[in-house]
Amino acid sequence: MQRIVMCLLSLPLLVACSNEMVIHVDGAPVPVIYSLLNPDANTQYVRIGRSFQSNKDNIALTPLTDSTVWDLPIQVYIEEWGEDEPEKVFYFNAFSGPAKDSGFFTTDNLRLYQAAFSPNYSTRYQLYVYFPDTDRVVSAVTVTPTAVYVEDPKEVPGRKITFLPNKGYTLRWEPAEHAGLYQGIFTFHIREEKNQLWTNKSVSIETKMFVEMNPQSLISHSFNGRRFYDALINDLADDTEITRTIYSADFQFLTGGKELAFFVQSHLGESQTFLSQEEYTNINNGIGLFSSLMHTVVPNLQLSNITKDTLAYHELTSHLGFLDHRGERRKASDERR
Repeated sequence: MQRIVMCLLSLPLLVACSNEMVIHVDGAPVPVIYSLLNPDANTQYVRIGRSFQSNKDNIALTPLTDSTVWDLPIQVYIEEWGEDEPEKVFYFNAFSGPAKDSGFFTTDNLRLYQAAFSPNYSTRYQLYVYFPDTDRVVSAVTVTPTAVYVEDPKEVPGRKITFLPNKGYTLRWEPAEHAGLYQGIFTFHIREEKNQLWTNKSVSIETKMFVEMNPQSLISHSFNGRRFYDALINDLADDTEITRTIYSADFQFLTGGKELAFFVQSHLGESQTFLSQEEYTNINNGIGLFSSLMHTVVPNLQLSNITKDTLAYHELTSHLGFLDHRGERRKASDERR
């Protein structure tokens, strides 16, 4: 026992006597894979890069862009599984399309791969990426969510949406199995007229991102109506010669798989410091994300008459030139009568 205590007491002395510390360690690059399957699209993408270490002689030096890209050829394919075995295989080809796909990447020059197919709902998919130069196989598994049904807003003849500055609008949807992340985007289509010439403009508003790992029979969340008015104030020019009309609105509802929800949660922790943040990954033999992101669109939504009149005459937006539900612009003195 005395010998153990003496060894522990000697540790601080050993550390204190050392004046050198190795802060750069050479290591093999690690594959970084990012792919979100979309059952509502005809084409799927896989983005591939790799982690890198800075130049040991100058750590502050920005690395060459090519240091984050794997040399071709790379084999990329996804298996679609049935009950207990793969039933289809989809092979991906290198694609020189958009400079940067959606995702948490710091550089544009990451390889993009493409395959033409539409994933099924509630189906298991397994991703494989093979790197011949290092004889490394990277894999991941995800299950696509079931279809999502949006209850409000909903395209129903005669139903109209009311947004008021001091009142919330209730969003409602039935949750999907194998999903965990939800977010909506309202897009309002506006006709602007000036000097007998008219143009179209769109204003989009994102709702709060909702993480629901334990779905209920029906999920309800309130959308602050004031955000609708603030978005119009911020995005529209203040020009007294312009008259405006919102003639239509769309609601796009995004549904993310559980892996995407875990990934987002890893970025929403209480502490965002470098040492405390643990980023989620479900990639085997690499890092990154393989999940799904579905798009449900509710088109042709109409605003209520009270919303149109509020836009036209409320002190927040009266200066923007919106016409009321009759297509008119009355003076404030006439409105009070």
